[in-house]
Amino acid sequence: MGENGGKVITQQNVDRYFDNTSFKTLMMQGWVGSHVVQSMVLEAMIEKTLAEGRSAVVAIRKQL
Repeated sequence: MGENGGKVITQQNVDRYFDNTSFKTLMMQGWVGSHVVQSMVLEAMIEKTLAEGRSAVVAIRKQL
């Protein structure tokens, strides 16, 4: 648990994770990423989160 009572996710307490090199490779090959408009929305969310001194995890699921 974090100092404010939230769950802390680290490399030590998860079974799997992407290192920076693996994530960069997926991005460069087009396997992960976002549309320009999506990137603008995410940028605003990230800027607000950082300005407030908080952290967040964002997940998006496409409806089929």
